[in-house]
Amino acid sequence: MNDLELLKTRVERERTARRATEQLLEDKSLELYLINKDLEAHSNEIAEQKEKLQQKVEELQQTQSRLVQSEKMAAVGQLAAGIAHEINNPVGFISSNLGSLNEYLDAIQQVLLKQEACIDKLSEKGCSGGGVVQELEALKKKVDLGFILSDIEQLMSDSIDGTQRVKRIVADLSDFSHVDEPELAREDINQLLEKSINVAWNELKYKADIKREFGDLPKIMCNGGKLAQAFLNLLVNGAQAIESKGLITIRTGRDGARVWITIADTGSGIPDSIISKIFDPFFTTKNVGDGTGLGLHMVQSIIDSHSGTIDVLSALGSGTTFRLTLPYK
Repeated sequence: MNDLELLKTRVERERTARRATEQLLEDKSLELYLINKDLEAHSNEIAEQKEKLQQKVEELQQTQSRLVQSEKMAAVGQLAAGIAHEINNPVGFISSNLGSLNEYLDAIQQVLLKQEACIDKLSEKGCSGGGVVQELEALKKKVDLGFILSDIEQLMSDSIDGTQRVKRIVADLSDFSHVDEPELAREDINQLLEKSINVAWNELKYKADIKREFGDLPKIMCNGGKLAQAFLNLLVNGAQAIESKGLITIRTGRDGARVWITIADTGSGIPDSIISKIFDPFFTTKNVGDGTGLGLHMVQSIIDSHSGTIDVLSALGSGTTFRLTLPYK
């Protein structure tokens, strides 16, 4: 083979190799394009699934929020008669006090009118004043002015205390049942417990004495309304577990970066066979119509939403203790 033929052969080989390389590059480009299209389709599908999942999560959160609010209002409804009684009691003695004050006002007006008449007589010439003073003293004795003046102070003090009591109940109830409460705020756990006790007082006072052992706690970032709901549920459950008259002890304290709350009752206790189920939704040992079975489930959900923990220790005949822990920052 001469040099020309050899050159032609080399050129043809290079052309063949180049065409093969170009074809391979085209095939790989097509393959990459198809893979990219497939990945894009999958990415769109994943994005759609992610969006749907996010919608479901939001729907579940809204449902849970409505469920908490529904349980909260159900608790308020169950306690409504007691709350009405707690309000009616101070309103009743305020009304009675106002009636007494009205009578006292009439008597004081009589004395003032008599005193004015006496002053006019004393200003007349030739009036010795002895008889006039005797008339005034006789009227004071008749209406018992000394007692009236001392009793007015007590009536006013009692009435002011009564109005403060009503104001406190209404304010606590409003805070407790408010739908549009801020999601997170710094709250005093001890104050939230007091509000829950105040709302549930008529349910508690006939069943148990309340013993408070509150520690010095930092304010924690939390949803105060929801925590008050959890405390209320535990307090009412404790009262309902007591057959006649018992004790509910509430303690608070801090341990490292967490605060803790214990609510202990001297009730009948929880059997070992069901203690693992008490936080399950709709589980209840009460008669139909006496409970929704959501109370303790709501408590656990609320504590979980605050990155807290809840533990229960119970013994038949000895009572039950719930221990809650919450982080603070």
